[in-house]
Amino acid sequence: MQAIVECCCGLDVHKDQVYACILTGRADEEPVVFEESFGTIRSELRRMCDWLVKHDCYYVAMESTGVYWRSIYEACEGFLIADF
Repeated sequence: MQAIVECCCGLDVHKDQVYACILTGRADEEPVVFEESFGTIRSELRRMCDWLVKHDCYYVAMESTGVYWRSIYEACEGFLIADF
């Protein structure tokens, strides 16, 4: 499979924690991996958004059970899209 973006992030969303993994790099190279975990309170979601922007990562995919994804989506939508 050919890579079409040079930087993306996967979020594994839980009730009290969000686990994030950024893969970045050119398609013909081994990707550089950055991993971090965040809480789900507003200040932690802000820290997560700052972390994504710091890595110039604007493509995010989430895996979530139930409604836990909503606050993460709203934080990213309000923060990342405005800065993109």
